[in-house]
Amino acid sequence: MEIQGTALHISTAFKPFTDGQSKVTNKVLAEYLRHFIDPHHNNWDELLPLAEFAYNSRNHESIGMSPFMADLGYEPHSVADCIIPTSTPPQRPASTFIEHQQAILGQARDAIAAAQTNWQKNHDKNRPHATYKVGDDVLLNTRNLDIDHLGTDGARNLLQDLSVLIA
Repeated sequence: MEIQGTALHISTAFKPFTDGQSKVTNKVLAEYLRHFIDPHHNNWDELLPLAEFAYNSRNHESIGMSPFMADLGYEPHSVADCIIPTSTPPQRPASTFIEHQQAILGQARDAIAAAQTNWQKNHDKNRPHATYKVGDDVLLNTRNLDIDHLGTDGARNLLQDLSVLIA
């Protein structure tokens, strides 16, 4: 992880967001689906691929382009493009495509780095950052743990020597 410059952010099942990006993405998709699902809310899974396509087709402020453009180097055709014919784009050599793709990825990296710096600054403004080392003692909220079947002594024995094991 050090070579790639990434960091491990631990999350839990009851608070799965370790960054604002996942939270914002899920919020946008939930809002999109809320407008189109039927009154019984039982067809959201059928609409998820369309929501994903719409989300990946729109321009994202953080990268200055759509995720499709950043990933593929072009905007894929939608259903409307199949119904309403458009002119066929000219074919280009592979070397031109690779240069174009590298330029797009460079732009996306720069835009993401700027956005992440801004997000991190806003995120850390009012939050203390806890760092844990292997062997540090920690407190664990057991409200969401299923330990009732262990009994009082079993749960106490399981939890009394809890320390950080993640390297």
